[in-house]
Order: sequence, then C-alpha cells, then structure tokens
Amino acid sequence: MKTVSTANYGRDQSGKFTSGNPGRPPLSANKLQQDIRQQLGEFLEGKLHDVESLYLKLPDRDKAKFLLEVVSYFMPKQRDIFIEKSNPLENGFADMDTWAESDLRLLISLHEKYEIK
Repeated sequence: MKTVSTANYGRDQSGKFTSGNPGRPPLSANKLQQDIRQQLGEFLEGKLHDVESLYLKLPDRDKAKFLLEVVSYFMPKQRDIFIEKSNPLENGFADMDTWAESDLRLLISLHEKYEIK
C-alpha cells in the first residue's frame, strides 16, 4: 500500500486538520455535490427536447412544482438570517453603561443637533 503525505492538504499524520486550516468554506459544494450536479447537467443536455415536450404537457400546477424542483438543483437554498438590533432606549436611560459606543455617539449627536437641554 502506498503512503501519501497529507502535509500538503493541511492535515496531520492522523488525517485531522491542522490548526489554522479553515477547511472548506461555508455553503460551498463538496466534491460529490459538484460531480452529481455536473452529471445531471450533462444528462439533461441530451434530453432537453424530451424534457421540454413533457413539461408542456403538464397541468399548470405541476409545471410550477417541476420548476421549483429543478431550480433547487442549480440555485443555493435560501436561509433565514436574523439580525438582532438592540434598542438603546428599551431599558431606559438608567442602563446607559450597557449601551454600545455607536448608540452613545448617536445620542450625543442628536443632543447637539437639537440643542436638547
């Protein structure tokens, strides 16, 4: 059996990632996904005429279903992203020591702009 050095791949002798190696970027396709996507695309290239004629025979509801299914193979899935924005006035002025510096700067600029006394 031939031994392959894994040092060039950012792994130690046991095959684990070494420190500082971020690995595959988030949401990037792995090798298997890339291969399947490519093979499916090649298969469909030769069958596009058949697929189109079958698609045209479908009822409208099934056409929409078909398109949603096919698009899922070529488009990344949508993910919800939640951004929590704190409201500095939510807890009243008594909690000002927990405010972010940007919130304090905003308060000072409003104070200066409107000459609040």
